[in-house]
Amino acid sequence: MAVSQKHPTPVFFVSHGSTMMLGEESEPAAIWKEMGDEATRRGVKSIVMMGAHWEALGDEIQVAMNPNPQQTPVAYVAPKRYKNFVLSPDLVLGSKVLSMLQSAGFEAKANPVLDFIHDTFLILIRMFPHMQTCIPVTVISANARFDPHYHAKVGSVLRPLRYENILIIGSGGAVHNLYRNHWAQMVIHRDNFAQPVPPAP
Repeated sequence: MAVSQKHPTPVFFVSHGSTMMLGEESEPAAIWKEMGDEATRRGVKSIVMMGAHWEALGDEIQVAMNPNPQQTPVAYVAPKRYKNFVLSPDLVLGSKVLSMLQSAGFEAKANPVLDFIHDTFLILIRMFPHMQTCIPVTVISANARFDPHYHAKVGSVLRPLRYENILIIGSGGAVHNLYRNHWAQMVIHRDNFAQPVPPAP
């Protein structure tokens, strides 16, 4: 994760799995922590994150600009696992992201009331488990039409941020693979890893 202007930070796409990934230890959680440790070591300034569960309708894309966002409840996970993790919205970066998107022709709008959803703070807690306050984060929506060309252009527009020591993360969506789960065992036992057989390839 280089900080030089000649070497951009990477872009990560991660599947946040079920909400129970927050309550149980797993190999993905260990990898996310390694990502967070490296980001901390390299002095990453901020994170721009597009989650799996926030979509804007029509032609819009939205940028979270809530100065005091809360965490929405997480199914099957005790609140003590996440309520003490202090979110740190980066409103300055949010304004910059808005300007970049609008200048590129996107119908980008600020959302001053959005609370963080588990698709974002679950990953952040696993990346920075020992932090009382998260690295500053700007959350952006997907567009509900899910046009890959639209979202590729979003990434292209925001790419210069990677040369400013800002990390970009995509969570869920195309990497969810929910159709492969055996839901009954997980729901009955409230155990994310209670599938009797591995998921089909």
